[in-house]
Amino acid sequence: MRSAWCFEEVEPLDRYVVRAREAGFTVTAVHDWTRPVLDRPMSLAGPVLTLMRSPLGRRVLCTRWPGLRELSREDWSAAARSVEAHRAWARACRYTAFVLDKPRNAGG
Repeated sequence: MRSAWCFEEVEPLDRYVVRAREAGFTVTAVHDWTRPVLDRPMSLAGPVLTLMRSPLGRRVLCTRWPGLRELSREDWSAAARSVEAHRAWARACRYTAFVLDKPRNAGG
């Protein structure tokens, strides 16, 4: 997951709010976007994994997306491991959007 998302650590929500305030921002709203951003796509992960793990399922996927025909057996295995990791990650995380007011300049 670290290499896919390019970060080392995930902060708890309250720490993001504290950090924004410490940087001089006013937090005017916090929106939970977990359902549209994580839950909906991850609801497809189980059926996709099922397809990825069988020769017939991979053929179905390749019919829909012909570029997948170039994947090797090792590529399919790596992709399945990645989807599994994303599913675990999605169960543990929330996707939150902040609305922040910019800090005012010291000069006015």
